[in-house]
Amino acid sequence: MVLKTSAPGDSVNCPGGVTQEVYAPMHEKPIGGDPAAQEKQTQRLLLSLVVNQQQRPWSIEEVLRAFDGLSSTLDIEDALAQLRTVGLINRTGELVFASQTAVHIEYLGMLTI
Repeated sequence: MVLKTSAPGDSVNCPGGVTQEVYAPMHEKPIGGDPAAQEKQTQRLLLSLVVNQQQRPWSIEEVLRAFDGLSSTLDIEDALAQLRTVGLINRTGELVFASQTAVHIEYLGMLTI
């Protein structure tokens, strides 16, 4: 998508304003986003999803649909790998589910988003 650049006085909402963008920003590259914070948030959301829901296990496809564009597929796969590495999620093929440790952390009220 190409955005039209404007000249001073072209903007109805901001007289004299000038558009600096020629192309729309990429969705994969949030403006001003902190990658480490986004990574943590994706992990928190993913863990909360599989711990708080009664449905167990979750297919990878269901997890991706549940995120509905909040994170990229690659970010979700990375979060799954990291949570599995530290023992908070178990994965069997294309199915993921919360570990007993993660369920207990949620039970104690220590899992927050």
